[in-house]
Amino acid sequence: MKANSLTDSKPKHVGVKNIQEQIKYLRHYGTEFEYKISGSTHSINSKIFNEKYTTNKLDYNDLQFIMRVQRNILKSEAALDMSTIMHRASHVKYMDVQKHPTNNRITGLHEIDLNRAYWDTAYLLKYIDKNIYEEGCLVNKTVRLMALGTMAKKTYYFTHESSKVIIEPNPYQYIWFSICKRVSDVMLQAQKIVGNDMILFWVDSIIYKQNTKHTAAIKKLFSKYGYEFKDLVINWAEYTDNGYVEVCDEKHKYNRKFVWSSDKSHILEKIIDLEEIKRLGYK
Repeated sequence: MKANSLTDSKPKHVGVKNIQEQIKYLRHYGTEFEYKISGSTHSINSKIFNEKYTTNKLDYNDLQFIMRVQRNILKSEAALDMSTIMHRASHVKYMDVQKHPTNNRITGLHEIDLNRAYWDTAYLLKYIDKNIYEEGCLVNKTVRLMALGTMAKKTYYFTHESSKVIIEPNPYQYIWFSICKRVSDVMLQAQKIVGNDMILFWVDSIIYKQNTKHTAAIKKLFSKYGYEFKDLVINWAEYTDNGYVEVCDEKHKYNRKFVWSSDKSHILEKIIDLEEIKRLGYK
């Protein structure tokens, strides 16, 4: 094979969609490389490919806001204080569903939803100051969540030398999970208030059989922890034989799969789809 044949036959660069083709090529010819995924940034370092791609659609102002939030968090006293607790994803419960008979439409339901649950929690726990908090209230919700969630961003490494994926956790992930746990703890208290009347709670909202005492107690609980909230109308909910609870609100219908009393902490973690990598021989 000619010396320049590797370069001549290398795949065309078409962005992140072509990364798997590049990896196959490098492994096929035994070429040293490191492929790294960190959040939405993908990069390949080798003698042939030295490229970086990003899949995010954020504009410059959003990126600058995210960086300001990160700096604000890391210089806070709360970040240092919480470093001794080290909350993890396994400490958080993001959802639960109360079992009810299947194929029986339940009406007379109510939902209470926390406003800006994670963002307000970051402020209440003193991870961010008032200026950043007020700025964030005017920013898109997804950008706010990304700004906080990057504290738990993992980095994935793939190399030519190993068949395994190397995962490097973020040393500040405890900050993100302490925020999640505060919301989780409050929602679990709300669950105890409604008991068997609950349909489900999902992250920062709870749906239950309408009861004025339940509603008053939940609102008192949320106010006690410093949260704002809103009431939503739920038309009906129905449990199906195939393991779903179907909930219909005023705006749309959506399905939520229930697993009784299961810790679903992995649902909101950002999980990179590694199926293609596995097909390349990585574990």
